[in-house]
Amino acid sequence: MSSSLFHGIIGHAGILRFLERSASNPANAYLFYGPSHLGKRRIADTFVRALLEAPEDLDLRRHPDVAFLEPVEGKATVAIEAVRDARTRMSSRPSVGRRMVMYAQQADRLREDGMNVLLKVLEDPPAGGVFVFVAEEISAFPATVLSRTVRVPFYPVPLREITEGLIANGCPSDQAESRAIVSRGRPGLAVDDVRPDENLAKAFLNARSMGERFGIIEKLSAQCGSAEDQTDEWIRVCDEWGEVVRRNLADSPTTALVTAEALVTARRFAGGALSPRLPLEAAAVRLSSQDPTARIFPAPISHHIPRIFSQ
Repeated sequence: MSSSLFHGIIGHAGILRFLERSASNPANAYLFYGPSHLGKRRIADTFVRALLEAPEDLDLRRHPDVAFLEPVEGKATVAIEAVRDARTRMSSRPSVGRRMVMYAQQADRLREDGMNVLLKVLEDPPAGGVFVFVAEEISAFPATVLSRTVRVPFYPVPLREITEGLIANGCPSDQAESRAIVSRGRPGLAVDDVRPDENLAKAFLNARSMGERFGIIEKLSAQCGSAEDQTDEWIRVCDEWGEVVRRNLADSPTTALVTAEALVTARRFAGGALSPRLPLEAAAVRLSSQDPTARIFPAPISHHIPRIFSQ
């Protein structure tokens, strides 16, 4: 059950109680992290609004006391100039509230140079300033940055809690459990009744030829290319394909592992100079070879595989 501040949010009761207590006397910096669709961003939004005493319908990007930190459209990373601008804004006095807030909804897109700039301001934070970061993956964060944040990890929510939360939010009981099951512990998927589009991923795994897989990649590339934010769409697709691959690991281990390696690389390429379709095309070629898994799993890959196969 969510608190009065975080009404309507499903799961994470301990986190919600902690943040509600913290809103009136916050720490300098918070880092919310965990897999997608768990509710991190919605909870972070609500927390930032509470810090600013801002209304629910106000776009936080328009709030004068928020230094919003995000990549420009179509880019995979946050430019260092944006971090410097945000740092400068944090040193100014708030316009309408009691504090300034730096808010990064995609903090894992900060580059190393941006992290270094961020570290300097975290080491000597402005009086009353609060930093709120949201990330799916924090392995690239320097220990010096992590040590200066209150880390708030998010985990999948139990089926019962999601089902009860959906019913409390007005979902018919005959639909709530099935939506909760499909969500696999991710309230964001259950609330929005999102069914990840599995057709292309399943078709790729079950394809009988390289040409068939290339055709699937062409459709996927067109889908991502037509999205308003192509980088976000590629990342979303890689994550959703990863869910399908994980479920097929036992049935088709070789195909699943080769595809997983391609998805890890494609996700990293999103928004960069190289097209995310390239590693998928390489996987299509490998899957038509005599030994698809030969020389494709260097040591660093083992660090990334859990992201795709995580619960």
